Amino acid sequence: MIEQTVGTAATIMSILTSIGLFLQAWKIHHNKSSDDVSLITIILIEISMATWLLYGIILNDLPLIISDIFGTIATASIIVMWFRYRPKVRK
Repeated sequence: MIEQTVGTAATIMSILTSIGLFLQAWKIHHNKSSDDVSLITIILIEISMATWLLYGIILNDLPLIISDIFGTIATASIIVMWFRYRPKVRK
């Protein structure tokens, strides 16, 4: 019972975190600028999300899979937006 409750809570929190990442992608698109976004940080988050997704698939753990699908897509969208609106070179 407690394991299922914690698993559900963790899935919900992970999806909420992913919403925050989608909001970051939207902000980049809206401002037409990725000046304030660290590409290295986002790439590390993407690698982490993809690794957890793979782990969830190996374990056949649906909550882990669902939450990390959202996170992987969200961070990928930030990377796409970063390159689309890459920071201007400062002189």
